[in-house]
Amino acid sequence: MHIHPRSEDTNRYSSYNKIFKPADNKKVFDFGGNRGNLLFFSNNEIKESLYTCLDVSDTSIKEGQLEFPLASWHHFDKWNWAYNHGGQFDLEFPDVDKHQDFIWAYSVFSHTDFEEFLATIKWFMSFKYEKIALSFLDANEWDMKEYFRRNRIAQYGHCLDITEISSKDLFYFIDNEEVLHSALKAPKISSNHFLAFYNPDWLLNKLNYEGINATIERPSPGYVPFLVIKNENN
Repeated sequence: MHIHPRSEDTNRYSSYNKIFKPADNKKVFDFGGNRGNLLFFSNNEIKESLYTCLDVSDTSIKEGQLEFPLASWHHFDKWNWAYNHGGQFDLEFPDVDKHQDFIWAYSVFSHTDFEEFLATIKWFMSFKYEKIALSFLDANEWDMKEYFRRNRIAQYGHCLDITEISSKDLFYFIDNEEVLHSALKAPKISSNHFLAFYNPDWLLNKLNYEGINATIERPSPGYVPFLVIKNENN
């Protein structure tokens, strides 16, 4: 399974810090955190013993355990459209410590369908938490769509021009040519690449219909937006 590289291009701690603000002794749940890159780039601002990471990559989890043995690590062997094709499709959420002050997921729900996105948000909201921040891809953001179009041309030699796609709700872009519009549940397709793009207004309204009060924050220019949910009971 893929282990994400570490460089300034993959450092998301600045965005994390702008959303959550510096805070001592806060427990952090990094959903889809690979080998603990968020913890690494925090330069000890996130305490190792208060950090929990969950990922579908067993290799990444084992690497993280070796580097940060005081943190908590969970392998979540769930099937995904673009990752872990050998995982279980209907795997239930794992047993983790549900007292987590800050819940963070970067570049996770850009690779799932909306049904899984929503189910995971509801699971997060069963935690004792202060704030949740989840990145997503904006269906109306031309620069981001162009970024992926160029990547797919480099990988496949050609690519559908997704910059011309606008959406009132959502669309999925599969590999380099296939687009699926307006589907809350995507078919089980083991693809090389799977991207989910959302109309931000539709996303907020859909979550509101589900009883979830969320906002959208854009912590850094040129970075993807985040869906932010605050615990109103705190």
